[in-house]
Formats: sequence, structure tokens, C-alpha cells
Amino acid sequence: MMTSKMRVHPRWLQIVLVIGLAFNALTAQAVTQSDPGKMVQELSDMLISKIAAQRAALQANPEQVLPFAKENVLPYVAQDKMARFAMGVHWRTATEAQRVDFTDAFINNLIRSYSSNFLKFEVLSATVDQVTEPKPGRAEIASTVKMSDGQTLQLVYRAFQDKDSGKWLLYDFTFNNISTLVSFRNVYGSMIDRQGVDAVIQELRSRDNSTRAAN
Repeated sequence: MMTSKMRVHPRWLQIVLVIGLAFNALTAQAVTQSDPGKMVQELSDMLISKIAAQRAALQANPEQVLPFAKENVLPYVAQDKMARFAMGVHWRTATEAQRVDFTDAFINNLIRSYSSNFLKFEVLSATVDQVTEPKPGRAEIASTVKMSDGQTLQLVYRAFQDKDSGKWLLYDFTFNNISTLVSFRNVYGSMIDRQGVDAVIQELRSRDNSTRAAN
């Protein structure tokens, strides 16, 4: 069971991840992945109308949020990159099987954990303000997100361009200069230090099963 010391997600991180999932999950049509700024803007432009159309159905059957998100989110997310960063130095010594199992358990747990919060946050508008490329193949997309509760969030999405496909993929979100991935690394790295890779994979799977049962 996750103790209070192991919790990685304060409320702002819940909002960031839910927005990130919503941007991606609510896309029935292909979204531009040849330009990182257009990708985020197209996703955000679709958010308001799509969530309004599907909110009632998903609220009535929340278990459908997970397969819905898995089918539509993952094509826009660099899963291996996120999992590798979360494991930190342990990725280097992990076997290929452990890497695959951790990535699968990590992503499943992430999506399922926030599927329960998926419909709790309503975005009024989201606008890409600036796109910078610190180096070729890396982009930071600054966005202003206005919530229905009056909050205005300044988010920065980080993306990289896959060398083989040429597509841009999201792998990190930052808020107030706090990186989601750094938060993950701090938690999962220390967990692996104490328990080992296999034990953490099993804990993620158990947590995923518990969340599924609760829904």
C-alpha cells in the first residue's frame, strides 16, 4: 500500500495530468504530430467540445475511461522515455524483461489512477503561448489553461521528435517549474532503492488492481 511518504501527486499534479490525458484522450481524429505547437493546440481546441459531448456517458460508466484513454492517449506519449526517466539509474541495470514490465505497470497505473479524476476538472480554454526548441528534436510548449473554478495554469509541455517516424511525442509536464518526471523519479527511484525493481513492479500491479476494483 502506498504510504503518505510515497505519494507523488499533489493537487496541481493531478490537474496537470488530467489535462494532459484529456488533451490526448478526446481525439477521435488524427492530430498533427509534425509540429509540437500545433499538436498541443489542436488537442486543446478539441477538448471543450469533446468533453461536453462525452462527459455524461463517461460519468455513467467510469470504467470506460481507462480503455478510452489507453486507446487514444498512448499514441501521443513517449511511454518508454517516461518509464526510463522514472526508474533513473536503475534502468541501466534492469533486464529487458524488467524494463518492459515496469513500463507497462507504470503507464497502466498512471492512467488508471487518474481515470477516476478524469471528469472532475473542467477546462474552459487552453492556448499555446510559445514554442521553443532548446535543441533540435526537443520542444517546450508553453500553454495557458483556464479552469472552471477560476484557476489559470501556466503549463509547459515537453516533447521530443522521434527520429524514425518524425512524429512529436509528449513526455513531461511542468507547473511552477516543477517537473512531473522529476517527481516520478524521486518517488520510484527511492522505492526501487528500498524494495528492488521486481517488488515495485508487483506493487504497481497490485495498486492497479485495487483501483480497478474500486471503480
